[in-house]
Amino acid sequence: MRANLPSALLFLIPAVSLTAAPVIDDRALISGFEKGLGELADVGLPLVLKEARATLEELSDCVVTLPEGCGAIEVDEEAGLYASCIPAVVAVGTVYDCGHCDEWHLGGFATGWIASADGVVVTNYHVVDKDNDHLLGVMTPDGRVFPVVEVLTGNKAGDAAVLRIDTGGESLPWLRLAPGAQVGEKVGVISHPRRRLFVYTQGVVSRFHTMPQRNADGKAPVFMSITADYAVGSSGGPVVNARGEVVGMVASTSTVTAGGSRNRSEGEDGDEEGASPRRTPGAVQMVFKDSVSPQVLNALIQYGRGE
Repeated sequence: MRANLPSALLFLIPAVSLTAAPVIDDRALISGFEKGLGELADVGLPLVLKEARATLEELSDCVVTLPEGCGAIEVDEEAGLYASCIPAVVAVGTVYDCGHCDEWHLGGFATGWIASADGVVVTNYHVVDKDNDHLLGVMTPDGRVFPVVEVLTGNKAGDAAVLRIDTGGESLPWLRLAPGAQVGEKVGVISHPRRRLFVYTQGVVSRFHTMPQRNADGKAPVFMSITADYAVGSSGGPVVNARGEVVGMVASTSTVTAGGSRNRSEGEDGDEEGASPRRTPGAVQMVFKDSVSPQVLNALIQYGRGE
């Protein structure tokens, strides 16, 4: 099920030209998301975050099998990578009841991507890993709002969560997961840094590595660093290759300063208004952008026989 929003809130690619750049109205879309998810919350459809968190813990590292059938987005050379892929990128956010009025209020705001036509959505584990009563939903670029109704699987150490939304029977555009990526490969990111919606950046894969986090079996998940920019609110944004396939997903940043100290910014996208990274003195020399790797995503999502 989705919330029906006024057409004035919709963002549309101009029909006169596939190459015309879409114009994003951040305020209208965010207001529409708050209103639309609030309407769904009134009828009890969206999943409560603390319940989603509990289910994620129970279903950790389970494998989700998606249909192998055709229908994934393919890059249109005339439209370009951004315009081709953007229909399958979503805002992942929450609304909450303050207890002092009759209105629903906007909570956390992050990014995700659609992995199957029937509404499988992928985002970061830390976006969902919240112990509160906020209600979870997603919004497509044209302003449609859908409730998250089920948690399918996740990997906490690898920072990935797979959810299902209620599409009301509608088939949605989706991005296929690639088997891997190479260092030096060109990639793009579509995400919502600091609630600036559907921002495109590009760069290359700079390395694969591990971090201190460990899976339940004691093994360290692989992460992938890229040079494309992103920030708070980008978490869950798809990292796509030139074919429009997902090769990774935005996760966190780590800033290197002149004194050799660094401050890590991760796990913040579920906080109201988005938390600011911790600041340390010294001139910034470099920012590492660490993303969920194709190894982690392919361990959670596999393709089977479709109808």
